[in-house]
Amino acid sequence: MATSMVSLEARLNTYHECLYVDTHESLEFTDITERLAACVHYSGIRDGFVNVQTRHTTTAILVGEHRDATRTRTLSLELRRWLWRSRIRL
Repeated sequence: MATSMVSLEARLNTYHECLYVDTHESLEFTDITERLAACVHYSGIRDGFVNVQTRHTTTAILVGEHRDATRTRTLSLELRRWLWRSRIRL
């Protein structure tokens, strides 16, 4: 049995919030996990997905990479080395 889009949309819940992240270095990692969790909790939505986007062209979103400070430092050092070898200066 086909379901019309109108009745399907009536059952969907959405929530939108903008998070702003201030940075102070040219290469910086910021863990936003707790802030995202707070947004999900505040939304009241229990099942679904979270869509994270950046509106700036020189940012990146890493998922699952902030397990511990050592891993983040290693990733930062490797990225800086790659940029240096590529003659890209921060």
